[in-house]
Amino acid sequence: MRLASTLLLTAALIMAHSGQTEAQTSERSSTVDCVWPGETLQGALDSLAQQTGFVVDLGGNEDEIDLTDTVYVLARKVDAQKACLYLSSSSALDISLDQAGKTIRVREYEEGSRGAGLARLYDTAALCRAHTNYLNRYGREGDPLIEAPSPAKTLLELVHMMLDGAGVTTQPGSAIGNRLLLTREAVDHARIAELLKLLGSEGESASLKRDRENREHLASCALNRQFTDEPVSVVLYALFEGCKAPVVIERSMLDYIDLLGETSSVNVTDNCLGGLAKLASEQGFEFDEYHGAIRLHCHEYTATDSYRVFDVSALLAKLEKQYDEMRAQPGVEDGYKGSLRSEGGSDVIVEAVYLQLVMQGLEPAIFNFADKLVVAGNTVTVQRAAELLELLAAEAAEGDKGK
Repeated sequence: MRLASTLLLTAALIMAHSGQTEAQTSERSSTVDCVWPGETLQGALDSLAQQTGFVVDLGGNEDEIDLTDTVYVLARKVDAQKACLYLSSSSALDISLDQAGKTIRVREYEEGSRGAGLARLYDTAALCRAHTNYLNRYGREGDPLIEAPSPAKTLLELVHMMLDGAGVTTQPGSAIGNRLLLTREAVDHARIAELLKLLGSEGESASLKRDRENREHLASCALNRQFTDEPVSVVLYALFEGCKAPVVIERSMLDYIDLLGETSSVNVTDNCLGGLAKLASEQGFEFDEYHGAIRLHCHEYTATDSYRVFDVSALLAKLEKQYDEMRAQPGVEDGYKGSLRSEGGSDVIVEAVYLQLVMQGLEPAIFNFADKLVVAGNTVTVQRAAELLELLAAEAAEGDKGK
């Protein structure tokens, strides 16, 4: 359903504020303006077609694709390919530019791979050796008749989870020996290369750094206003009116929250970041970074490039010693007989950190590979995870030590 009057007024105000109309972009520049807050998918596609000079191609699926669905994208002077990514997120459709055919390709994701991309082979021998070393020391003893996946297949599964989110990938890769073979577009290959590089060391993804920058920008935008039973769309306009970063509302949130019908009474007393956090808590959505944009969504876990890789090798060694010290001598009836290996190795860290983040009202996604933990989420989630890991790695305070 289209969010009509209020959001179209928002679009008009933002267009006037930007001082540029779509007619003024008739030179078909490589950048486009996405002023589609509450616009229909049809209207957004027409706007994109007008600015790029491309033709919309629905692939004969006009009956399956609802062009009256609402989308919400606010971005100025962005690359046309990036505009397609934003529109894809807001519409839950696979939208891309076909440069050769001069078309805007619109498909349902269920149709699988778009049949384009570059095959690339990744040498992951070092990562596979690291995972094997981890398993030899901390891996659970399994049934010898049950064949476990190779380290390369385990790594490939992690790549799929990070790129495509929970569920079945539409663009599966192959694990060949200790290497990975994937056919993806350039933007995905860049994501894969970044993940593999960080797994070989540790650190933050570029997306996480951009998420922090976006939040700092919102925090610099002062806002002091009490909203009283006003449509969520009005509150969003006030929060993003002076925002320079692109804004995308994902399909999951548009399906969950009626931006015109739902009202808000948040009291914003400091800045736009604080106001957005209050609105998110009130309405039940999350926000993170997506290709430079501030993305609002309602997924428990959605594919994200925002993550940090933690090296937990020292913590594993410490926990190994602690579990060994708790093990009783053989034959003691009520004595502990386990070890860090029997407890699941790094799974004990994942389970503890995940539970405590949930208890803090967060919805983390945590993965482990070799002696690394990957915590995916926005800046707040990753920072809280870092604090918990620091707490686990710290020596017990004098008053906390057991007698």
